[in-house]
Amino acid sequence: MLVGELELIFDDETIILREGDTITVPPNVWHEAKSVDGGKMLTIFKNGEFDIFLAPTATLLCIYLTTTPLHLLTQALDHFL
Repeated sequence: MLVGELELIFDDETIILREGDTITVPPNVWHEAKSVDGGKMLTIFKNGEFDIFLAPTATLLCIYLTTTPLHLLTQALDHFL
């Protein structure tokens, strides 16, 4: 965890990551991440499977970008930059 806090939720467990914490999540383990205050984390995929993760995400992003009004995209970018 680089900055802030992140709530990492598994089926039956919730872990709070704070600045400097690390965690390893095994492949194919369902989890959800929430950061109320906009924390920042670095995610590293081992075994070269990042492209497999990104494929469905890229499709969703393309749909979002082509169906969202420009002023809303600008607001979203301003929030993250």
